[in-house]
Amino acid sequence: FPDPAPRNLVLLRRWFWRAALAGPNVAKGSWTGAMRALAAKIKAGEESESAARLLEAIEGSTQTLPRLDRFRTNTADTRMNLCALWSLSPRSPTTGTPYDRAQLTSALLGRTSAADAIYTFVRSAREERRGWTANRAIILEETFEIEWRDSPLEVSASAWEKMLESHALDATMVSLLGEDDLTAFFDRRQERIDAVVRNFLASSTETGFEDTPPLDDLSLDGRDDDDDAAVAGE
Repeated sequence: FPDPAPRNLVLLRRWFWRAALAGPNVAKGSWTGAMRALAAKIKAGEESESAARLLEAIEGSTQTLPRLDRFRTNTADTRMNLCALWSLSPRSPTTGTPYDRAQLTSALLGRTSAADAIYTFVRSAREERRGWTANRAIILEETFEIEWRDSPLEVSASAWEKMLESHALDATMVSLLGEDDLTAFFDRRQERIDAVVRNFLASSTETGFEDTPPLDDLSLDGRDDDDDAAVAGE
């Protein structure tokens, strides 16, 4: 469907994220089976019906939030979490300006995962929380070294604060990081990221909304003869 109705694009977005949270459970644990089962719902010439069937296929499935305690860029959980972090419009710590999609594309060009676009705060093997999402941020500069406690001279205080917010950080977290209170830093940031992920997925899945088809596909010819006569007599 090369020219889909805008409403069907909305429904497709909802289906994509709901299916991502459902995982392979729609086909008893098999990713291949899930993809085949869902692909079978799409039929040529039936754009709106295909979108409806895709949504119906995952209706009632268990929606499991992605894990935050195991960061691996080749897993679905981590990819969903990174999408949530990208939705914050992360800013460059060196300039204070938001990254754009072209910069992200350039940073990932030729890569098989997002690993090269990810900054790790703490690499010490002694820190048991180093594998958490809280230990990562999306930083697109190829070489990046900065003391998080102090903003660069070319970045104003207000721009620095906005930059921190765009990475699910705040002044308290930065202070904890600078004081080497890593347990408190990771716990506080993990809690913040958890809220970011939940909000992102809630807005993406829109499970509280009606999945009605495009208006043009709804039948408006359900009036009976009495209704027609009443309208004609007005």
